[in-house]
Amino acid sequence: MTITTHPEAAEAFAQDAERTAWHDQALWFVRAKRDQVTRAIPEWEALRTLASGIKAHTLSRLDEYLEQFERNALANGVVVHWAADADEHNRIVLGILRDRGATRLVKSKSMLTEECHLNPYLEAHGITVVDSDLGERIVQLGREAPSHIVMPAIHKRKAEVGALFAEHFGTSPDEDDSGRLADAARGPLRSALFGADAALTGVNFGVAETGGIVVCTNEGNADLGVHLAPIHIACMGIEKLVPRVADLGVFLRLLARSATGQPITAYSSHVVTPRAPGQLHFVIVDNGRSEHLGRPEFREALACIRCGACLNTCPVYRRSGGHSYGSTIPGPIGAILSPGIDLETHASLPFASTLCGSCGDVCPVKIDIPQQLYRWRQVVGRAGLPPREEATDHDGPWWRLRIARMVRMVWPRGTAVAARGAALDAAPHSLGPGARASRATQGVFPRVVSAERTRMSSRQEILDAVRRNRPDARPLPDLPTGAALPHDAVERFAAMVREVGGEAAITDDVSTAIHNRYPDAGRVVSVMDGTPFAAGSFDGIDLVIIRGELGVVENGAIWVAESAMGHRALPFVTMHLVLVLRATDLVADMHGAYAALGLERRTPGFGVFISGPSKTADIERALVIGAQGPRSLMVVITPPRATLVAPTKIDTSPPQGYPISGRRMRRPYHLNPTLNPTSTAGPRGARSSVIPICSSGHPFLKLTSPPASSVTSRPSTDAQPVSFQFAVWKAIVAKSD
Repeated sequence: MTITTHPEAAEAFAQDAERTAWHDQALWFVRAKRDQVTRAIPEWEALRTLASGIKAHTLSRLDEYLEQFERNALANGVVVHWAADADEHNRIVLGILRDRGATRLVKSKSMLTEECHLNPYLEAHGITVVDSDLGERIVQLGREAPSHIVMPAIHKRKAEVGALFAEHFGTSPDEDDSGRLADAARGPLRSALFGADAALTGVNFGVAETGGIVVCTNEGNADLGVHLAPIHIACMGIEKLVPRVADLGVFLRLLARSATGQPITAYSSHVVTPRAPGQLHFVIVDNGRSEHLGRPEFREALACIRCGACLNTCPVYRRSGGHSYGSTIPGPIGAILSPGIDLETHASLPFASTLCGSCGDVCPVKIDIPQQLYRWRQVVGRAGLPPREEATDHDGPWWRLRIARMVRMVWPRGTAVAARGAALDAAPHSLGPGARASRATQGVFPRVVSAERTRMSSRQEILDAVRRNRPDARPLPDLPTGAALPHDAVERFAAMVREVGGEAAITDDVSTAIHNRYPDAGRVVSVMDGTPFAAGSFDGIDLVIIRGELGVVENGAIWVAESAMGHRALPFVTMHLVLVLRATDLVADMHGAYAALGLERRTPGFGVFISGPSKTADIERALVIGAQGPRSLMVVITPPRATLVAPTKIDTSPPQGYPISGRRMRRPYHLNPTLNPTSTAGPRGARSSVIPICSSGHPFLKLTSPPASSVTSRPSTDAQPVSFQFAVWKAIVAKSD
């Protein structure tokens, strides 16, 4: 069997010098944003240590937490499934769909389902699968695998995306504007989300204490899918658990900052119970993870939270592309997971590194990736499988040789390739850690106890394997209680709302503020009085107004519980969203948020932290506001003792012929210039003080954001792009076609 090594695939990628340079710069831009936002958190290193300790403790008692998670999930009305491997995972998902007669599935981003090759399996059995994340949809249309954990289409230039969209969505073949391309995909994706029979998501975190899950996204696609379809399937690796709800305060502060340089993802959705009358299924997957748990030198890789920070910083990954790794998880973290699957196939990956140590420096859970790479090199050497020596008589420019030379300089010299044995058995679907080891690994690893496939249930098999292979008990770290609220909390919160792409107004006249911002709204739905949404149709909703329960100063996020939504889908189906929040309902950080919410005691069926409008940067890293969810978010902050008055303009009848995608409002909205002058006096200041409305401070737009005081809003008649290839202004206020 012919095996393409990483240097061979990397050299092919590097032949396109322009693409290689752009890929390198785009990823380093994200790394630089990560550095910028982490410097704003003085306790950043303490958070990393906490996260590492929580993960180490969880792995040391993983069997107990798996049982606790299952017990609480069942009590919440969730159907829990256990899958020992990828084939069983795929059969379970297909069985759920067939039981309900579902033929149309929408998926949000899930590396686990990529690992299991779920899409081709379902398609072979007659299921239509639509990946609803924009980047995932791009690679799906191109019949490719994702090349990055977080940014699946980072390897594609916008001209290539334009050609794909011209073929599938009917756009102009010459279209190369990232905003218009994203808008072209919005309609078909929303149509698929509205018409799906079932929705599938991954899981960022499972909480043993409540039996609930957390899904973190930016585009709004995951929430649209699961709250509109009658079936929600959530697929989770056994390593995704955390013991307590309060642990999420640590990980949500780390995840988005490490991944994309955001203070938090636009939507951090907490799902605990099914949406009546729908179904909620959790599929808990081993697929080799319990075996990897039994490798003392390598088990800490299971702590990975899939942020992609090590990919963004790695000089080899940035210049060789994700597909050169030949595995579901590329980059440094993939280079220490993939050899545990099939050492012979992935023997070159531990050498795809300069051992500069940058990957370990940025890892939010402190996985010592450089040390693991070094240990895997020793394993490869003992197995007689060093990567082949490259020829030295290459012709070509410096850029074409850059990757091969960089990687080759860290390989063992003067070592011939070991003769390969007989062909391996056909590769299974599994791409999970430890799922398959070639003959070359025999005698290399310490003895690992893995359960034999018997007639026992997969649940029992997984739990037995975890018990046998788990490490010695580690203590569960104590958590911080949350920082004190700053004296200027309202102004800081409003500034952060603007920085994440939203708009903020401090006023006790809620109705006037909303009307001034959205004077031409068509269909408006307000659930400020807590009544359920009973209109029966989501078509053509222009504006939804909801009361927020709590705001977080450090990231501009607002917690909205299901009881305040009217319907779980309302915050996501609307074109524009307004959240009304009392100034007294602010906390400093996520630790304070979880302490105030007490979710371990009251466990709402669903709740979400919303930070800014929906957004995507999947086309050449150009930020586009308005992905699959709302195109704008306005937060109205009411001073103490203010009376909340819901707007009186409520039209619940959908306009005739309004498109399901709801591409634009009928007339352009602009940021009312009368809202510009302002008072920063805080909640006890002037009666109608309003923070200037502007989105140009979003962390994706510039490495150095302008101060809020230097940005003014303007009428729509002279609105111009603000920065970075696509105007956020244009995304919010552009005229209808």
